[in-house]
Amino acid sequence: MQTRAKHFQFPLPPGNGPRRRIAAGLALAAFAGLSMAAAWADSDHGEKSGRPRDDHIITSQDRAIELRESGKILPLVDVIRLSGLENAGQVIKVELEMEDGQPVYEIKIMSENGRVREYHIDPSNGRILEVD
Repeated sequence: MQTRAKHFQFPLPPGNGPRRRIAAGLALAAFAGLSMAAAWADSDHGEKSGRPRDDHIITSQDRAIELRESGKILPLVDVIRLSGLENAGQVIKVELEMEDGQPVYEIKIMSENGRVREYHIDPSNGRILEVD
């Protein structure tokens, strides 16, 4: 009898369909995005002035958690569902930015035909604000 080591596994929908791929992509993108955002938020964003741009500031991981726990933003998976993007393709990048003092998710999704779009989404209700 073979035993397997126990390890943490992100809960994913069953099967290998698009919902499972989206959920896996969201989990990976959220982890990577929040990890990178924490480091980048403290940097000067490449500005020579030493100050971050005022219009698009990526929030730190701690700030994102604070916004989520206070109820000002929804969980990322809920935002994706409410925006109707759960079957739009593979999530390749997620950033939570502050634009004009308001949190905004920027989510890049690659469709099955390889087209990449960036969606700006209100994290409080899942409404799509802009598509690039």
